[in-house]
Amino acid sequence: PLLNKAVLFKGVETVLKNSMGCTVNSNLNGFKFEDGLTLYKSGLRGILTSVSSYNSSTHDLIMQTNGSHSKVMAGIDNALKSGLKVACSMVVTKLNKDDVIETGKFLMERGVSTFYATSASPPLNSKGFEKYMLSNEDLVQVLEDLKFLEIEYGYNVGILQCYPLS
Repeated sequence: PLLNKAVLFKGVETVLKNSMGCTVNSNLNGFKFEDGLTLYKSGLRGILTSVSSYNSSTHDLIMQTNGSHSKVMAGIDNALKSGLKVACSMVVTKLNKDDVIETGKFLMERGVSTFYATSASPPLNSKGFEKYMLSNEDLVQVLEDLKFLEIEYGYNVGILQCYPLS
């Protein structure tokens, strides 16, 4: 939604003025402090973004973009400074399954209010994605890691599960 900020800002303002619910999900690439202020002034109170790992190398590998981690962290910081609450979703694969607890702690310490860790679903028409998918045992461990973060740190955690599309 940040590719056309004017439309985003007007859309959020219009929806909220008409007493409808509104959320924004963005990678926060290029999200400026002023963007957060504009959204906050329009009535938006939170934003959802994706973080694949506390580890910048792992995050950048999964996102397939060098520097992606630093850009999303800057966007998170700008959103928080503007008064928005930030929730982060970690899509979990074999590549980052061991990073759930550390990523949750890293984001909590940064000020992120809610942390979701969700098993990756294969993209439609994908080939070879199976090697990245979690086993049932891996999925149980992810859920146990989330529960640990909730119990030990009082962190607000959850999952955002994609239902099968076919």
